[in-house]
Amino acid sequence: MCDVAERLEQRGIMRGIEQGIEQGIEQGIEQGIERGVQMGKMHLYRLVASGKLSVLDASQELEQTEEEFLDDMRKAGYGQEYWKERKNK
Repeated sequence: MCDVAERLEQRGIMRGIEQGIEQGIEQGIEQGIERGVQMGKMHLYRLVASGKLSVLDASQELEQTEEEFLDDMRKAGYGQEYWKERKNK
């Protein structure tokens, strides 16, 4: 009888471990995707700030309005020179 209880306990432990591994993998994938999106946005911000890409093209790439893109860019701290030039126009 004790043998059966021990086997059931071991199965439960193994299932718990498997579920933990699966959840860890899922979280890792989600975090990797989020990090990739952030890196892509930062790259677009740098391209716009350096004048190599227009705000319109960058905002379309992210499916945002130009205002949304510029607001996000400003919040991320990119393009201080870009903002100075924009104010002077």
